[in-house]
Amino acid sequence: MRTLPPLNGIRAFEAAARHQSFSRAGEELHVTPAAVSQQVKGLEEWLGLKLFQRLPRGLVLTAAGRAYMPRLTEVLDRLETATEEVKGADESGILNVSATPGFASMWLAPRVWSFASQHQDLDVRIATSARPPDFSAGNLDLAIRYGRGRYKGFTSELLLQDGMTPVCSPRLLEGPQPLKSPEDLKHHTLLHNETAVLAGFHSSWQDWFEAAGVEGMEGHRGIHFSDYHLVMQETIAARGVALGHIALTGEDLQSGRLVRLFDTVLDSGGDYYVVYPPGAETVPKITAFLSWLRDEVAQCASGQQALVANRVSLRTR
Repeated sequence: MRTLPPLNGIRAFEAAARHQSFSRAGEELHVTPAAVSQQVKGLEEWLGLKLFQRLPRGLVLTAAGRAYMPRLTEVLDRLETATEEVKGADESGILNVSATPGFASMWLAPRVWSFASQHQDLDVRIATSARPPDFSAGNLDLAIRYGRGRYKGFTSELLLQDGMTPVCSPRLLEGPQPLKSPEDLKHHTLLHNETAVLAGFHSSWQDWFEAAGVEGMEGHRGIHFSDYHLVMQETIAARGVALGHIALTGEDLQSGRLVRLFDTVLDSGGDYYVVYPPGAETVPKITAFLSWLRDEVAQCASGQQALVANRVSLRTR
């Protein structure tokens, strides 16, 4: 526990020592000279030392006062600088957002322009990462992560529930090997996103076959990528069939670039959360972004909820 002197007394003494006057110190601190004198007296009593000689013509610092004053000025200057830096970071025109690569490219990037147009005083900087968010460096305002929402020491808010469902280009519904049942997948290339699988989520083809009750399929064959956006690019190009995140594929399904196959939706064990330090939601730029984010989620989530409501969890099978 810190043993600190009365801070009002510190401010009063330092100002009075600089001005050599209780009256001018009172003008700086917006209090009466008598109040300054009383606060300095309280500090002297706490220290057990006299800091001023009170003479008819003014104030004179004692030896203790002369030794104390420059150190206090340095401390108060540093406190003022640190406070201005913190306030400046919160009130700066830069909003730093970190998001998983798939969410950033397929959900956030197409929509963030509307936020930018509404808040032209802010520059939005988006970085991609799937790692646990690190707010310690002070260059990150909030993060969007895929997981179970457990981020110790931080506030996490559910954005989008998710599930995995087979998707493909509509071109694969026709041709010599049309996709009419899960068994027809053996005639097509399976595309895999290794990142989520390696992170421990139930998002592999083998997981989906198990959830759908499909036997005799080789869930590991095909082409494996470490980037979900690449998986979706190849899927739209009709080069294979992928497991799509329901939370991220809405635009492609609505536009007809992708079609959803079969009814089974796999619960991967992860959803999308926005994460930020406690109290950060009161910072104006973060308040504005969170409000916009919730509105965007509300617009796109209604159709997805019916699908994820019936997702199959391997933990309960």
